[in-house]
Amino acid sequence: MVSPSFSNTNIATFIQAWVGALAYTLELYFDFSGYLHMVVGLGFMFNTHLAINFRSPYKSTSITDFWQRWHITFSNFLRDYLYIPLGGSRKGEVPRYANLIITMLLGGLWHGAGWRFVTWGGLQDIFLLKNHGWRKLNIKLPALVGSLMKLFAVVVGWVIFRAQHLQDAIERLKTMLRMNGIVIPAWYARW
Repeated sequence: MVSPSFSNTNIATFIQAWVGALAYTLELYFDFSGYLHMVVGLGFMFNTHLAINFRSPYKSTSITDFWQRWHITFSNFLRDYLYIPLGGSRKGEVPRYANLIITMLLGGLWHGAGWRFVTWGGLQDIFLLKNHGWRKLNIKLPALVGSLMKLFAVVVGWVIFRAQHLQDAIERLKTMLRMNGIVIPAWYARW
């Protein structure tokens, strides 16, 4: 379901774009979760206790909480070897945000050499900075609202991450946001 959807970005309808994006969101979750649980289980078989690397990230209520639950060892690596050596949050708000931006951009670039990965990292920066801004203003959102906003942000990010080219991601997001109009499939229009 995912591959055909993402390989036909230019002809995808509103519904096809959303189904493909949500299917990829689930595919990535189950692939990553299954792989990591198998690795931990195999470690136990050899009396080796490996770090938990995946803690139900889709249950999180904010993008910050999401990144603390998704690929934990990679997030810790970025924190320990990039964010903290750059100065972390010790030198004030502006350097803190600059360090976060650099860390996430490099984290995006780590996933692959291409503008879509840099864009994906930059988008995560925007989401994280907005989340930090909400926290600084001490604005509390209901858990359901926070979860839905986080899910939307994650799905948008995965579209950019999965697309073959940055332009394909932009076209798919435009379709998902109805900027290309809504096309009702012919089989549905007959009802």
